[in-house]
Parts: sequence; C-alpha cells; structure tokens
Amino acid sequence: MNEHQSKNSDRQDILVVDDTLANLQVLTDILKEQGYRVRPASSGSLALRSVAAELPDLILLDIKMPDMDGYEVCRHLKADEHSCKIPVIFISALTGTAQKIEGFKAGGVDFISKPFEPEEVLARVRTHLQLYELTEHLEKKVDERTRSLSAVNKQLKDSEEELKKHRDLLEERVRERTAELAVAKEQAESATKAKSMFLANMSHEIRTPMNAIFGYTALALRTSLTMEQTDYINRIKTSSTILLEIINDILDFSKIEAGKLEIEKKNFRPADILEDLADIFARQADDKGIELIIGSDHKIPEVLIGDFVRIRQILINLTSNAIKFTSKGEVFIHAILLKEDKNLSTLCFHVMDTGIGISRENLDTIFSAFSQVDGNITRKYGGTGLGLAICKNLADAMGGEIQVKSEPGKGSTFSFIMTFEKIEAGPGFPYFINTDLKGKRVLVADDNSNCRKVLTRMMAAFGFQVTEADSGSEVLRLFHEKAGTDNPFELLVIDWKMPPPDGLEVSQAIRMDSRFASVPIVLISGFVSGLDVSRVADIGINTFLIKPVKLSMLFDALMQVFSKKPMNERFGLKGVMSDVQGYLVNLKGRNVLVAEDNEINQEVVLKLLTEEGITADVAVSGEDALKAMKNKSYDAILMDIQMPEMDGYETAKRIREYESHLNAQFIDTKKNHSAPLLIPRIPIIAMTAHALQGDREKCLAAGMDDYISKPVDPDLLFIMLEKWIGQSGKAEDRKSKADKILSPFLRSDTPYSLPSLAGVDISEALQRVRGDIPLFRKILKQFAEKWISLPEELNDALSMGDLTRIRHLAHTLKGIAGNISAKRLQAAAGQLEKAALNPNCTKEGIISSEIPVKIQHVEETLTQVLESVSCLERSQNNLPGTGAGSKTLHRQSLSEIKPVLAEFSQRLAAYDPGAEDLMESIVTHLVSWGLEKECRTIQTQINEFDFKGALTTLKSITDRIGIRI
Repeated sequence: MNEHQSKNSDRQDILVVDDTLANLQVLTDILKEQGYRVRPASSGSLALRSVAAELPDLILLDIKMPDMDGYEVCRHLKADEHSCKIPVIFISALTGTAQKIEGFKAGGVDFISKPFEPEEVLARVRTHLQLYELTEHLEKKVDERTRSLSAVNKQLKDSEEELKKHRDLLEERVRERTAELAVAKEQAESATKAKSMFLANMSHEIRTPMNAIFGYTALALRTSLTMEQTDYINRIKTSSTILLEIINDILDFSKIEAGKLEIEKKNFRPADILEDLADIFARQADDKGIELIIGSDHKIPEVLIGDFVRIRQILINLTSNAIKFTSKGEVFIHAILLKEDKNLSTLCFHVMDTGIGISRENLDTIFSAFSQVDGNITRKYGGTGLGLAICKNLADAMGGEIQVKSEPGKGSTFSFIMTFEKIEAGPGFPYFINTDLKGKRVLVADDNSNCRKVLTRMMAAFGFQVTEADSGSEVLRLFHEKAGTDNPFELLVIDWKMPPPDGLEVSQAIRMDSRFASVPIVLISGFVSGLDVSRVADIGINTFLIKPVKLSMLFDALMQVFSKKPMNERFGLKGVMSDVQGYLVNLKGRNVLVAEDNEINQEVVLKLLTEEGITADVAVSGEDALKAMKNKSYDAILMDIQMPEMDGYETAKRIREYESHLNAQFIDTKKNHSAPLLIPRIPIIAMTAHALQGDREKCLAAGMDDYISKPVDPDLLFIMLEKWIGQSGKAEDRKSKADKILSPFLRSDTPYSLPSLAGVDISEALQRVRGDIPLFRKILKQFAEKWISLPEELNDALSMGDLTRIRHLAHTLKGIAGNISAKRLQAAAGQLEKAALNPNCTKEGIISSEIPVKIQHVEETLTQVLESVSCLERSQNNLPGTGAGSKTLHRQSLSEIKPVLAEFSQRLAAYDPGAEDLMESIVTHLVSWGLEKECRTIQTQINEFDFKGALTTLKSITDRIGIRI
C-alpha cells in the first residue's frame, strides 16, 4: 500500500475479475460510486498480469472462468511473495459448503454471493480493506520495534563486560556476607541455647517452691482448721495451681506461635472458673479499693465440654488487666448464655471495668505480642504485653473470639465468646433449696448497682422473692414499711461499706427493734481488713460473706442461717459421691475375680478393691478366668477384653455356656424346671481400654452385663459393683440409683505433691489410685521398665510385616497409658491400633507408609513419658535426707535464729540489696531445719530483685518453725 492510499481510503485500488461483462460492470459501478479505484479483468490470466504490473489493495475474484478458475488464480497469487498478502474475496453463484471450504483452502478471506447486493459488497470490501491496512500498519510497527531492539541489543552487548565486572564484585561480596552470616548463625544458635537453658532453669526454680506449696496446703487441709483458715488455704491452693499453669503457658508461648498448641476437651463447670476468679482476685481488688463483681446467667448449663485450663487462663488474663488498669470504681465479670440448641451452647464472658480505657487508634494493636497502649502506660503499670496476645491465640485455637469496646477515661469491656459442646444429662442449676424455703421474702441492699443485680439474680434463682435497696436508709424505710403486714422481710443481705448508715449500723438498728430481732442477717464485705469481727458478733449478724460473692458461698450461708443441711446436689459424681462410702460398706466381704493380663492394671485394681475390704483374685488370661470360676464362687468378674490365648468376649461366652450346661443338668436331675439354679448368673463387667461406639453392645452380646472403660475411675468402679453385687435394698432400686449416677460426670482436681510430669496428667492419675502417691510412683516405675523396649519391638514387627503383633502392642499400650493418664501416648497408641486394623494398610503384602509414621508418633510420646518417669526417680533419689551422704544436723535454737531472721526481714521490707549479705548466715541456720529449698528460693528471688516475693517466702519459713518477727 502506497503512502497516498494509507492517508486517503478513497483512492484504494481494487481488482475485479469476472468473465461475465455484466457482472464486471455492476461491480465496477458499485465500487467507483464509493470513490474506489477499480481495475476490471475478464479472465484469470489477465488478472495475474494486472497484479504483476501493479499490486492492488484488494481482489474480487470470480470462481467459474473458462481459462483458469478463481481457485487456481488465488493459489498463484498466494504463492508469490509480492502478492501473497493481498486479501481475495471470491464472488460466485456457488454457495455450497464444499465450494467455500475449497476457497478458504486456496487462500481466500471471504465470499460474496451472486446476484450482488450493493450494501453487502461495500460492507465486505470496507471491512477487508481496513483489516489489510491495519495489518500493513502493524507490520511496519514490528519492523520499527525490531530495529529498536537491535539497537538495544547492541547496547547490551557493549555493557556485557561492565556487567561481568559487577558480577565478579558481587560474588566477592556474597562470599564475605556468607562468612558473616555463618558467624551470626553461630551466635544466634548460642543465644537460642542460652535462652532455652534460661527458660528450663527458670521453670525448674519456680516449680520447685510451687510443688512445696502444693504439698503443704494438702497437708494443712487434713488438719483441724477453722472455716476462715480452710478458706484461706483453699485460696492458696487454687492460686498456686493457677500460677503454675500460667507460668507453664507463658513458657510455652513459642508453641502457640508455632501452631503446636494442644487443646483438650473435657467436662468442666463454668461456675468453677468464675469462683476461681473470685478466689484469685478478691484481695487484689480490695487492696485497690475497687469492687470486684462476678455473676452469671443461671440458664448456663451446669456442665460443658471444653479446655477448662485455657478458658480459665483467658479470663485470668482479662481480669488481671482490668484490675491493673482500674484505680476506682469496679470490675464486673459476667457470663451469659447467648444461644443454645440440643448439642451446643454459646457463652459470652464479659470483663468490664471503669479504668483508664483504650484510645481508638490503639485498639487495632492491643492483641499484638509485647504491645501495650503506650510507653507511659508500660512504665506506670508494668507488664510484658503478652497477656492479651496469649488470650487471642488461645481463643482462636479453641474456635472462639475476643472482642473489645473501650473509650479513654470510661473503661473497657472485653468479651470472650465461645461455643461449647453440651453433655446429655445434668441439671442446668446446681443448687436446690428446700421447698419450705422457696418464696421467702429477701431484701438485698448494696449501693453498687451491678453487685446488687448479681445478688438479686442469685437469690431469685434459688426461688426467693427479692426486693432491692440501694442505701442503708432505704433498708430501714422498707423494713418499717413492711412491719406489721402479712409479708414482712424474712432475710436481709446487706453490704458493709455503703454511705452512712453502713451495713453494720443498719444491722444494729434492725436488731434493736424487737419486731425484726429474729430476721437473719447476712453481711457482705471485702476482705476482713478493717472489719471489727467482734462487733459483727455483738450486733447479732448471722454470718458474713467475702466479696465477690460466690454462688456456693451464698448457698451455704443461706442453709446455715435457716438451719438447713446444705444439700450440695451437684451434677454427677462430684455432688453425689457422698454415697460412695455407703456403697463401700455394702461391698465389704464380696469376692471379685479380676481377669487382666497387664501387671500394672492388676496392681491398681487389686489395690482399690482390697483396701475397701473386697476379696479379689487375679486371672492373667481367659483360660485362667475359666479355671478360677470353676474352682471358686465369685460375686462378680471384672473382665478385660484383649487378653492372650482367649479374649474377653470368648471368655464371657464360655462362662455363660458353662453356667447353662451345669444348670441344665441340675434341672434335669431334679425333674423340676422351677427349681433354683445351681449356679446363679455371675455379673461380668467389661473393664477395657476399648471405648469405641458399639463396644458396649459387643460386650453385652458376648454375655457380659455391663461396661466400664479404662482408665478406670475408682468411684465409678465401686458404684458399678454396688449396682450388681451390693447388699442393700432391692436389686432393681440399686441398679436404678447407680444408673443415674453413672451418667456423664465431672472429675475433680486432686491435691498432689509431685513435680509436673510432661505427658502425664498427675491429678487424674492420683484420683485413679485414690491419692496413693507411693503406689503411683511404683506403677510409673513398672511402666518404664516394661515399655522401654517398645520402639525396638514395634520396629521388629514392622520389618517382619507382623501387623497382628503391632495391633496387640498398640492396644495393650493404649490401655496402660490410660491407666497412668498419659493421654497423648494413649491417643497415639489408639491411632496406631486403628491404622493397623485398616484393611487398606497393606497392599500386595507391603505395609503402607502410614504405619511407620504412627509408630514414630508412639515412640516420640513414649519417650516423653519415659523421660518424665526418669526425672521423677532422680528427684526422689535427690531429696534431702534420702541420699547416702546425708547426715543429721543439730537444729539451732530459736533464740539463735530469731535475731538474724528479724534483721533479714527488715532489709527485705526496705528493698535493700544488702539483704544478700545475710544469706550465708541464713542458710547456715535454716539448713538444719530441712529448709534448703526455701533458702534457694529466697536466693533466687533476691537475685531477681523480687524482695516482696522473698519476704513472702521468709514469712512462710517463720510460720513453719514457729517464730514471729
């Protein structure tokens, strides 16, 4: 296309080829009328000569022509490099598909059918001319770009040498940097190792005195104490447990960041968490002069399923922050039920304060690690800024969420929302008031509206008719107003610290009025600091409660003032286990056969039974069980499922067959089908680690009577035995009562004086052996001795392709691990057993890769438990006075010790680092009293400038040895 044509489309050149002159003339007229330059040709050969003379912009080509048809002409044009790009439009009366395909094969771009439609002709011509022009334009641009790229390529080649120089220099710098990074890596690894050692040492140093606190509080609770002392020691126990858990969680913060946090699902009582918060923070709130109010919706289910420890940690963190940043006013913790259905309950725990608040710009970062509102707050209030970050991570891990609303100067509200699974049974409210107390008229008086509302809801939940008063004068007015009527107040619950007249003054005024002399009064106060207890007694106040008021405290107080025996009928075992002692009496002298092949499990069950006066024999296999029951009469059989030679199912079937055979012979001999049986049916109770759906049905189908899963809960075991072989009342009544108790239940924490063992739930394990620590140590030692070679046995079985052996080892380990409460190991063994039972675990005789992975997991969790047991043994051997080189030291007289301790105490109280100068003398005096651990604790606290903590430790020492300083 020439320059003129590209600028003016009116002069575009079109070659028209047709052997029919009429057609040629029509096309020429149509095109010329639009300003195109038209060259007519009446044959194919003329068309080729015309193209050779001058290239047109477009060709209209007839197909049917005498000397050379249009297809051949088009092929000639496309074969020539000069004319190959010219668009060719065929014109023909032939409109069949075959003709069109042939035309496109020849190189045509379009078809125009005869007779011609002028508009169609012009439209197609314009379109293909525009396309042709655009193609030419693009090719020109491509040529220009190619030339440009060639120039750039030349520049690149020219700079190649310079780039090579830079590359060489860069490589040299990389080598230098690599060497620097190697040094930095070594330093970082050393720092990480030092950090790990520090954390391990800190964990050990903290846990050592904490374990002593656990032990001594447990011992103290066994002595004769007043109610107030018992309350204090229980608070110490609760706070110590929480402190140790918090320390462990903070030390495991790296686990949270790495996504390795383990969440447990257990039965728990939301009320227990709230009551723990009251115990932990009551004194702290009282010291700051702020109200701590804790309440809950009585519609919240009594028992839910979740991670009790993690939930409690979140609320401890939120409450601690609320109190820390609140200097006046109140902290209000409230649990409400948002929604529930048959299986789930969604709860919201609100922690509201009247503290400093948080600005809007800081709300976005408040949950970031090591972040606080600003630098000034950090200096004033202290803290690492980890608390809220841990809360957020824990909430996310459990599928919950934490929300915050706040405004500077107006306080903050943190809301922890989470959905929990529900259990099938259990009341929604744990306390039951005697019928004759329901409907009693109660006046609740407190100047704090939130505290008043919480108390009112508690009383209303008990079934009382509640009236509220916000001042002492209002109380007096209401009492006088009700005097002489048919509905006087029958109980007064009143706060001590109110604007005059306060609670004591109001109580005194009421007692001085003969009309109200018999009305019980419950006084509510913060900690007893400043409260004249003798005056309380003189006035005639029946009892007083410490804020924040706990539901259980209020219940017991109400039962006390109305001289009713507290029922404490809580859900499950925790509330009804007072009946267990009666069950044990009914079981004394009974004979029980324990069919169990594992030595540790045998010892645990035998210990439980024989200690309660039950005679027990052991059968180590199914065959032994059959022989035993043939030679001796038993009241019941506790039957393990998986035993060598003959499993529990088959053994139960054989026992039932034996009973039926003997009884049938006896009846035939007597010729009396109504005669008593020779051998009564022996109750067989399955006692197994099998806990899958359908296992109970399999046990019953095999001839067993009941089912209890391992690890065996002692109380459940005794209730189960009472159900089947108890000696009190009718069998139907016993079974009905036992079945109610054997519904889902709570496990209560057991005090212990053992170090924390990784991989073992000590509290639950001790409950299983009824707190017998020596027995528990012995069981752990036996476990370690028996199972230390398990990895080798599993790998031998794997190499031989012996899946049966792997299944047997995994199943046995699962049961024993459950018995010592090694839950992660129990779960790992269960997963291995399940994998080995899968028919798809082998293919063409080759064991799948899943089995070695499961075996490795078992080995890892087993190693953790074995290391814990080893540490426990080492700690036992290293206790003061147990080593071979220990010697008895003469105890210094109290008169020698007291002056040194008094000076030491004064220096600690003054935060004087010089207190360390007295440590050598302190240790010399106290070592003879067996207080080495306490001395080490004080030394550590002084090194960390924790003088307040050291003073507290010293106070515990002086209390223990009976010195007042």
